[in-house]
Amino acid sequence: MTVFLFISALLWQFVALRTGNDLPLVFCRMSGAASLWWLCSCISLPRPPELVRETFLIYALHFAPVRLITKLADSIWHGSTAVSLTLYLLMPGFIVLLAFVVQLIGKKYVPFLYRCFTGGR
Repeated sequence: MTVFLFISALLWQFVALRTGNDLPLVFCRMSGAASLWWLCSCISLPRPPELVRETFLIYALHFAPVRLITKLADSIWHGSTAVSLTLYLLMPGFIVLLAFVVQLIGKKYVPFLYRCFTGGR
């Protein structure tokens, strides 16, 4: 199945290049993503750490701290490219660390509320 999807992606790419149409390009990308998904599902991968499975918690938690930190940094350094790049590179690690702390506190002190936020995983 993976080979079929990969060949399909190559054919759609060829059609997109020959016609200049966007629809075959969309099908090419969709076939390529599906072939990679199928390939990953066929390979036995190790179980990811627990925090990585808490994607909704990270999604729900990230917006406010990221906005707060970037706005604060912008008010201090007034649009510095170096500061913006540094924050861009460091922010994912900080948010995962923050989610880890929230996970520890939530599981220990407010397990019902934590289960509501994470779907009971």
